[in-house]
Amino acid sequence: MFKFNFNTEEVSKDISVPTEEKWVNSKQISPNSLLINQFLNHKHIEFITIEFKDVSIRYIKPKTMLEVLKDANLKSEILQADTNHSDLITGVYEGGLKVWECTYDLAHFICDNQMDFKEKKVLDLGCGMGIIGILTLLHGASVDFQDYNSDVINYITTLNMYLNTELSKEMREKCRFFSGDWSYFCENLSNDPNNVKYDCIFTSETIYNTDNYVKLINVFNRCLKNDGVIYLAAKSYYFGVGGGLQQFEDVLINDGNWEIKTVFKLTEGVTRSILQINRRCLQNK
Repeated sequence: MFKFNFNTEEVSKDISVPTEEKWVNSKQISPNSLLINQFLNHKHIEFITIEFKDVSIRYIKPKTMLEVLKDANLKSEILQADTNHSDLITGVYEGGLKVWECTYDLAHFICDNQMDFKEKKVLDLGCGMGIIGILTLLHGASVDFQDYNSDVINYITTLNMYLNTELSKEMREKCRFFSGDWSYFCENLSNDPNNVKYDCIFTSETIYNTDNYVKLINVFNRCLKNDGVIYLAAKSYYFGVGGGLQQFEDVLINDGNWEIKTVFKLTEGVTRSILQINRRCLQNK
């Protein structure tokens, strides 16, 4: 048993990783408006508000979301993880019920730099609560939200998106949702008749498992526009798991296609950083 050792508003629980992994095919998920309305009007639902420089974002409080799922008698991997006192069950649930520290770093970085996403296509990769995707949506982007677990997308990400865009049908129609393993996510997009490529890919706290590095970089290679940019927020090391920024940078450099620049660094406690990643071919022209 081990811990992420994150300092969030919710106390981190032990993470259990089974020896057998099951990889889930990627699929696009359409928000269930009836389910969303039922959940948003549930007696136990409470919200947390995050204040950024120019915008506020509300998201569903994790503890009350668990109560809602229990009341609905849903057999969810989210409840399974909570019963097991786990933040992560590899191949089942990847911690989507929390807002991790580096997500706040990335969100503040976006706001502090007054990033403009009008007419931009954004991918929130490993979105969890969907904070980064919602933030870019409110700044004009069209957003694809992706998370490993379909229950996280169905019961958390889509609800948070509706919560922040409840008066704007036009804004909601600028969103798509995907669940599943990153390998299959690439295949899913390859079959998209619109041949989607992203102007920006944001990903936070997704490099704790070194076994997924090649998959993650493959998403970068296949899904980013030639002149696009990736922002990756992560800790220097994930205790008990083995992943971390230096290990990931080494794999990224060996891939040979990328230029990497650290654009944010916080050294209090475990070092947290944001990497800006661009295609090398354009940098060298």
